[in-house]
Amino acid sequence: GRKIACCIWDIGGVLYDFSLAPFEEFAAAHRPRDPSVVADAENRFSLGPYMRGSMTFADVAKSLAEHLHLAYSSEFERGLESALRRGVQTSRTACRTMMAELRAAGVRNVILSNALPILLDTGDYQDEVTREDRFYSFDSGHLKPEPEAYLHVLERVGVAPEHALFIDGKSRNVEAAEALGICG
Repeated sequence: GRKIACCIWDIGGVLYDFSLAPFEEFAAAHRPRDPSVVADAENRFSLGPYMRGSMTFADVAKSLAEHLHLAYSSEFERGLESALRRGVQTSRTACRTMMAELRAAGVRNVILSNALPILLDTGDYQDEVTREDRFYSFDSGHLKPEPEAYLHVLERVGVAPEHALFIDGKSRNVEAAEALGICG
C-alpha cells in the first residue's frame, strides 16, 4: 500500500553493465613481479577518494602508479582512463523501459551513484533523468551505503523514505536504503 513518488536508480550494474575487468587487466599489465608489492597495492589503493570527490583523476593515476612502484606519466593516466571507459558496457533496455513506464505513471526517476567523474559522459541514461535529479558521490561527498548518501537525495527531491523505491545491484546498498525506510 505504499505510494511511490520517486525511484532512485544506481547506474553501473543497473542501467548499464559495468565491469572492472579492463581496469584489473590494466593494473595487471603494469604490476611489478614482486608479489609483496602487488599485495600491498591491492590492499592500499582505492578509487573511493576519487568517487567521494576528494581527489582528481590525475591524482588517482599518480596514486596507482605509486602503489605499483611505477613512474607516473600522462600515458599511464590515459591508459587508466581508457581501461575504466572500457568497463562501461551494454545498456539495460529493460531498465530504460521501466524508467519510462514509471515516469508515465507520475514517478520521478532519480540517480544515486558512487560514480567515477571521468565516466559521466558514458551510458545512455541522461535523457531519462534531468540533471537536477542526478546525485553523484563526488558531489555530496558520501558513498553508498552511508546513510547520508540516501538522506541527501531524499532531502533534495523532497520525498519521505517510505515514498521512495531504490534499485541497486549491490545488496549492501539496498539493505542500507531499507534500514532508512526506503523500499529496496
